[in-house]
Amino acid sequence: MNNVIGFLDRVSGTILPFLLKESLYAAVLFLLVLPLSFLLRKKSHRWQTGLWALVLLRLVLPPDLSFTFSARTALDRYVPVPPVTVPAVRTNTMIPSAEEGQVAETVPVPASVGVPQKRPFPWSAAALLAWLGGALFFAILVLRKRMRFQRIIRSTVPVADPALQDVLTSWRTRLGIRRPVRLVSGMQSISPFTMGMLHPVIYVPRDIVHRGSGDLIESVIAHECAHVKRLDAVWIDLQNLVQIVYFFHPAVWWANSRIHLARECICDQMVLTRGGMSPKSYGTGLLSVVRYTIKGRDRLTLLPAFGSEKKRLAARIRNLGRGMMMSRVRMLVLTAALIVLGALVLPMGLASDRQASLEMDAKGKNTFQQLNPEHENMSESNTTPSGWPVGSSVISSGFGMRIDPFTSKNSFHRGVDIPAPVGTPAEATAFGHVSETGCNDGEGNYVVINHGSYVTRYTHLDSILVESGRNVRRGDIIGTVGETGRTTAPHLHYEVRDSNDKPLDPEDFLRK
Repeated sequence: MNNVIGFLDRVSGTILPFLLKESLYAAVLFLLVLPLSFLLRKKSHRWQTGLWALVLLRLVLPPDLSFTFSARTALDRYVPVPPVTVPAVRTNTMIPSAEEGQVAETVPVPASVGVPQKRPFPWSAAALLAWLGGALFFAILVLRKRMRFQRIIRSTVPVADPALQDVLTSWRTRLGIRRPVRLVSGMQSISPFTMGMLHPVIYVPRDIVHRGSGDLIESVIAHECAHVKRLDAVWIDLQNLVQIVYFFHPAVWWANSRIHLARECICDQMVLTRGGMSPKSYGTGLLSVVRYTIKGRDRLTLLPAFGSEKKRLAARIRNLGRGMMMSRVRMLVLTAALIVLGALVLPMGLASDRQASLEMDAKGKNTFQQLNPEHENMSESNTTPSGWPVGSSVISSGFGMRIDPFTSKNSFHRGVDIPAPVGTPAEATAFGHVSETGCNDGEGNYVVINHGSYVTRYTHLDSILVESGRNVRRGDIIGTVGETGRTTAPHLHYEVRDSNDKPLDPEDFLRK
């Protein structure tokens, strides 16, 4: 059980920060798009589709995506957020060598160190399981509903009426659809819908086929053909995938709802501009579907459908006479404008984030030196971890195999534990570049510093006083000692690794 929780902690340390960061970026973009969408509400529905698609697109892009010219870069350049800095002063002197005949000052080891205590609740693991459970629930919901529609299609019969087949052929020609499209009918009293991409099938309830007027049936077939032309089945599947992963994000539900409504309105306009149907007869067809169908649409839109949700019909009917279809030139202008807007607002990472990742390049020390030309004296001793990260000469748990205080089993300890009171300054042990800061259930607050040939890791911090992407010198205070994460008492867990991420014994470096 402890191994499972430990595994979940490690996985959550990767997945949850990604989801939270993407969710935060999408929320910021949502606040930008919402007023813009309101201002452009009387423009083409393609504007609405493009704007809200930016919110969903942000959720699938890399969190550290950054461009030289973007809104985030400009904001950081002209309205910089100053990093929290602390003067690089030592609170305790280095430990004198034994040859000097002096006794080093020690910090008493708390009595609770090494004594098993009640394990803290694994919040990160619980959050990961909650997210997995929610995503699995919505995935199953989508799958079950899709299987239901597939069963409906399998129970249908082809529509053999030559007149209706002529209507289908006519609309395929008008819309330029080259794929074969089947028209089927069944007993299920649900809104007409389209299923499939390569071989689409249009379902029309039998009541509409046998008792509906000619205008109603043509409206249904024309609208579904518009969905086929636009490949809406593919876009809906992609939207549902994003909604499954980010089911907890209100902006995703709102954006999907706006896109679904705009999609239906665009198909309505395609029918009215290319087929010669009057807005009145087409609107009558919309209202007639409500009378012939019993069940409304589901909250999760799975397929293109003529009737859509009843609450959307009023908005669609209001937009029938507005004539908002775009010419080819305007479409190109819209596409270019959305590309420019996306290039400005979608990249929300900073250039320093990319720069930090370069330090993990295989060139190791040479690459690290090139990234820091302002420091001329880059000798091996300057970038080799040495000295104690806190003013203490006591190690409560050393490097190597030990009895884990939580599991009481043998486990490999990748660093050393140095006990110190909460709030004791923790210092960088060599010149380097802060490549990562963060927090997880196992390590608590942590800082990772890349020194070129070595990497040091400081965990269980009470506070972090440096930012990722910043350079630090030996002795600079990077945080304060705490007892965050899985720990039995206040201490600093300190690790040293080589450029291949192999753990090294920190005691080999502590007195250099």
